[in-house]
Amino acid sequence: MTGSSPDWQNWSENINYKPESPYYFMPKNLAELQAVLAKAKEDDAIVRVSGQRHSQPPLVISSNPARTTYLVDMACYADEATNNQRMLVVSESPPQVIVNPGVREDELDAFLTNNSLMLKTVTAGGFFSLGGMTAVDVHGGTVNEGIFAETVSSFTIIKADGSQKTIAASPDIDFARVSLGGIGIVTSMTLEALERQYKDTLIGSVDFVPWATDEFNEDGFTQTFSALLAQYQQGGRLEVFFNPYAAQLDKHFLALGWQRNSMPVTPLSPEQPYDTCTSADGGEGDFGADYIKDQDLAIGAAVIAQEAGNSLEAALITGTAMLATKGWAEEANAAFSDLWLTQATRVMFMSYFIELPTLDAVGLRRAWLGLNKVAELVKGNGQEFYIAAPMEFRFIKGGSTAMSGTFTSNPGNTYFVNLDLIGFVPGNGAAYSDALLNFFAKVERYWFETLNGIPHHGKMYGFYDPSLDGESFSPEPFNPNFLEKLRERRSKFPEFKTFCKQEDPDGRFYNEYLQLLLGA
Repeated sequence: MTGSSPDWQNWSENINYKPESPYYFMPKNLAELQAVLAKAKEDDAIVRVSGQRHSQPPLVISSNPARTTYLVDMACYADEATNNQRMLVVSESPPQVIVNPGVREDELDAFLTNNSLMLKTVTAGGFFSLGGMTAVDVHGGTVNEGIFAETVSSFTIIKADGSQKTIAASPDIDFARVSLGGIGIVTSMTLEALERQYKDTLIGSVDFVPWATDEFNEDGFTQTFSALLAQYQQGGRLEVFFNPYAAQLDKHFLALGWQRNSMPVTPLSPEQPYDTCTSADGGEGDFGADYIKDQDLAIGAAVIAQEAGNSLEAALITGTAMLATKGWAEEANAAFSDLWLTQATRVMFMSYFIELPTLDAVGLRRAWLGLNKVAELVKGNGQEFYIAAPMEFRFIKGGSTAMSGTFTSNPGNTYFVNLDLIGFVPGNGAAYSDALLNFFAKVERYWFETLNGIPHHGKMYGFYDPSLDGESFSPEPFNPNFLEKLRERRSKFPEFKTFCKQEDPDGRFYNEYLQLLLGA
């Protein structure tokens, strides 16, 4: 199996890897994948999987890894599990499909539609690989479902010695979901799906949320969202965007929702799937989200607005983004799709899961506190930093996945809100400004310490050192002392580390980031 040496860059451009020797492999079958692993053992190399490159931590690779690292791209892989195809329907009752982890969500979505099926929960951007979506705690918008990985009922992995293993039963499945690439290479996964006999099985809506009271406060939020969530308890999907600068009460929140249609009539028509394999182009192709038109100009304007000393420009950009989101969702709804995000601006995210014991006023108060912390920090003139994009949040159920931010000992009855905070940043590994780092540290300190939140594994976090005073911030994300504090809080981290060592005793998949996160 011959490797190549493309310049590797993640989508947010904070990681840039440019080695001179071949390191990038695209196996098409089991024998080729086994050959890569044999070579990695011979060269004592770490092996990681590269998908659509949206992970912002150095989960796949860092810009300067200490050890030789081989990346495996599974976009073109197939084996006997899928009859040497990349996707296969294996059961109609209950609906199940086996898929190659390199397949993108939008490619699977079209395949499912052509087989009268649909996903239980989706993330809005169809440009993520299924392997990446299940290796970290990617969440959808289905209120009564957990993270996307919890719709997977089994994983088949190849271990460092080339042997294969299928994981389907608890407790192992709770470690295979959100495995962070630490137990082996997933070669196929079985996904639970839903029947979809008509295009309009789900009906989408998008609109600004009417406010329930005369004031923008906690009581108004809990009343407003208690009423809104009541509409989405039976399989509904909901994503909400928040503009803290809005001048009118009913323009603060934009809700994108999808509900079951009791009387669907529009017949399905064949869809042409996106071809992940062809687009990969041997590692030199397009990966992840398409950028918006004139994105460099947009990023430049947003970076300036974030530190302009007043909120005028940031408010204008945020309001424009809300309207653009509304338009994209309306276009997707017209096509009977909930994969509404097809293009994006390069940004960095901080994303946190915050437990809400119930979806009532008590639980919603915690969601309000997380959002309002940001709103308070961008009030008035003279602030060092202003967000220049809406916040996004979704409500989802807790689950039993050990490494997920939604892990709970009571998965059937516990909910979480996921809060997303966006920052516009320079690309190509350029340093982030002190103002941005300080702002994100202030928000994170509140979300992590006051609200007991847990960071999303695919986004940025660790903006401060918990051992220092409350006004400090880290010069770059993933502060080691923060990771240590996170380990202390998460009871399942030691069990997951033990599971990784059990499945991968030589540490072939245990890279530097996992060592920092879980402890060497």
